[in-house]
Amino acid sequence: MNFKPTLWKIIVSVIITVFTNLFLASSLNIYCMLTPGGSCIQPAWYEHIFDPVPLIVSLIAGLIIYCIWSLIQKQR
Repeated sequence: MNFKPTLWKIIVSVIITVFTNLFLASSLNIYCMLTPGGSCIQPAWYEHIFDPVPLIVSLIAGLIIYCIWSLIQKQR
């Protein structure tokens, strides 16, 4: 595999990491909708950005994108 960092690989990996983190952080608000009556105050997405689960999953997603891109570069 070609793990040599390039500007495009880094940019795309960082963008995927950020979007994954935002998506996971915003989806953590669903527990308020599951409570009876749904009367709890939903926290904003930015309150969950640095929670361990969304952060780890988003970093893994960025790493997977980087590895897939490296594998595709090797096959060319």
